[in-house]
Amino acid sequence: MCIRDSLSDAEQLYLHRDVGQALEELAAGQTEEMAAQLAHHFEKAGLLDKAARYRLQAANRARRLSGYDEAAAHLVRGLELAAGLPPSPQQMKLETELQITLGMVFIALFGYGSPRVDRAFSRARELVHLMGDPPQSAQLLLGQLVFYLMRGQVGHVVEEGSRLLVMAQQAGDTACTLICHLLLGISAMYGARYETARQQLELVIALYNPGLHADLTHAYGQDPCVAAHSFLSRTMWLQGLPDQAREASKRSLALAEQVNHPYSRTMASIHAASLHSYLREWPECYAEAGRAFDLARERGFGAWQANASMLRGLAQVHQGQVDAGLAELSQSLFLWEASGAGLVSYGRTGLAEAYLVAGRRAEGLRAIEEALYPNEEAWYLPEQYRLQAELLLLAPGFEDEAGELLRKALDLAGEQQSRALELRAALSLARLCARQGRQAEGLAVLESCYAGYQEGHDTIELRQARELLETAQATPEPEQPLA
Repeated sequence: MCIRDSLSDAEQLYLHRDVGQALEELAAGQTEEMAAQLAHHFEKAGLLDKAARYRLQAANRARRLSGYDEAAAHLVRGLELAAGLPPSPQQMKLETELQITLGMVFIALFGYGSPRVDRAFSRARELVHLMGDPPQSAQLLLGQLVFYLMRGQVGHVVEEGSRLLVMAQQAGDTACTLICHLLLGISAMYGARYETARQQLELVIALYNPGLHADLTHAYGQDPCVAAHSFLSRTMWLQGLPDQAREASKRSLALAEQVNHPYSRTMASIHAASLHSYLREWPECYAEAGRAFDLARERGFGAWQANASMLRGLAQVHQGQVDAGLAELSQSLFLWEASGAGLVSYGRTGLAEAYLVAGRRAEGLRAIEEALYPNEEAWYLPEQYRLQAELLLLAPGFEDEAGELLRKALDLAGEQQSRALELRAALSLARLCARQGRQAEGLAVLESCYAGYQEGHDTIELRQARELLETAQATPEPEQPLA
């Protein structure tokens, strides 16, 4: 018979209490490494408050080690223990910390837009309201803003993020200020306000101090400077600065390796793969998306595994594996949207593009209609109109309608100052005009767009534009018939 079986219930309670207190004394205030054991002993001792607090500490340690499943288990149990405590300000504060941390863990496991994230943050917000704006308010509000951003509520993020930024600056909260600038930069990019996006993201990079801000990686789930470089790469590409976009992407990947944070590395690889897709560098896109997929699968980042799979499927389509790529792209897009993500423009547009490559007009048009469904993502609209035109042109008799869509894409890209999407629309229009015997009209538009580029002349679309223009110059105009 073991000693524990010979002890009464009361004696077991005292034994667990004594063991827990002895471990605390042994740790001399450095309890994080043994937090899980301490939580176990104090729970068995009936000391629910201490047990719940050590569950929170154990969860934070697991997060730092990228053990998100373990962290979630500790937090769920911590909440169960906290629910058994009598109501008090201390109990509400503890539950708030547990809920906020659980929301951050769920972001990694299920994606920013997951309903589980919303439930955790909503409950935390109820508690914060009851307590009257405790210190956790800033982290909670920022976490909720990330949720709203991934749900596609860009305007809400701009409004609330701007208000929170002022509060953070007045309070001298540099960490909150940094994250606010990041969120405002990302939301500006999705809203097609590229100069604002660039200013905000570059400000994050300038303010970032690895020594001072290292803890933000764990508090908010990813390294803010890695994220800033990643989104800056996309912004620069849209502005027609492909060489600078590549450099920003390289810096993001290098910093992600340096901070050695799996979630940040996964995100950097996803953004790098995305940039390769924008640049039509499909082998590189496939390879980087594969790295992101493996990282996400290894760590259980379900939503980001789906995101990486979407990019991998699109790259397959463009490399000739059309059926396999379409199957992977369709399935992963479904999983991405099932995670609660509202930022769907790129995925649905990618599916439409894949159908265009496959020559499947009706399915492509249906996919692009879904991509154009009203939302607050303005950044990819010019490309969506261009693809809609290209899909229409798979059948004869739609040249006029396609031409109107291409001019709409051109005008909108010009308004947004998106040289990259303006160039794409100009290429499509030049080809359509050539088919209609109006070559000079299309080439004039293309030449104007091409002339605006000061870098990136080795990129595929700039090479295509240059070849079209050079071919036209080398081809003499047909002689006009005599009157």
